[in-house]
Amino acid sequence: MEIKVTYPKGSFGAEKARSFEFDLEFPPSDEGGFMPISAPALLEAVFRHMNRVDGSETHLDEWKCRSMCVGDVVEFDGGAWRCTDVGWEEIIDSSQIDSPAEEYNG
Repeated sequence: MEIKVTYPKGSFGAEKARSFEFDLEFPPSDEGGFMPISAPALLEAVFRHMNRVDGSETHLDEWKCRSMCVGDVVEFDGGAWRCTDVGWEEIIDSSQIDSPAEEYNG
């Protein structure tokens, strides 16, 4: 599934927003195709993918990015969610998402 993560301008003193686009693969289902996954489960998978947990996250070094934190935005399937101090907040108005000045496509 195609995922876009945006680190907003001002986060950790950033002078501009940054965006990262990548695909997350999920296990195939018994019927073929891929297992359906709920938005909360997908958001948690993205959070894990974008954080340094066990040293396997070499893509974060390659992308020269920090771990995901409060205020960062995840987009997929036409929806957007902001990481909060506990969980996720759905973003209804897309104008609330910073336009990134630079993007990385992984």
